[in-house]
Parts: sequence; C-alpha cells; structure tokens
Amino acid sequence: MKFNGYPETVWEDDMELGATELFFALRSAGEDENLPEGLTHTNPMAYLREAAKYARGYIKNIYHTGNTDTLNLYDVSGLAHFERTARSKSRRIPRDLLF
Repeated sequence: MKFNGYPETVWEDDMELGATELFFALRSAGEDENLPEGLTHTNPMAYLREAAKYARGYIKNIYHTGNTDTLNLYDVSGLAHFERTARSKSRRIPRDLLF
C-alpha cells in the first residue's frame, strides 16, 4: 500500500486514540437514552477494549518497521497512551485494559 505524502506506516496509535475518545464520549453521556439513535456500539467498554488492543499492536509493530522516533508530527501514541491510562485510572478500569 502506498502512503502518498504520509510517511507513517503504523496506524495503531491513531486507532487507539480514536477508540479512547469514543470510550470517553460514550461514558460521559451516561445512560443509553442520552445517546443518539442508530449507534452501532453503545457500550463504552467495547471501545476501551479496542483501544487496548491497538496499543498492544502499536508497541509490537512500531519497531518492526524501523521506526525509533516516536516523538514526531505523525505519531500520536504518547497522547493516546496518556488519554487511555491516566484518564482511566480514576474510573475503576480493569488493569488489563490499561496495557
């Protein structure tokens, strides 16, 4: 697959951040009746499980692609990991979903 103009080939960090933000969005809505109709997933924990899966995939794959510089314009792993772990600690999240 060509990545025209986008030098990153590891995308798990982007998916981790997106799933984490969806988790917090659904969690902040509270009850299901506060959510818009037609959502495919209404359980916030489903997104947190996905975020943890993507985090593990990122950690596994980032160095296999020859990348050693994770602090750059394209890599949002630092933000994704922080959002998922630091913000989740105070909310009784199962430890296996933090890393």
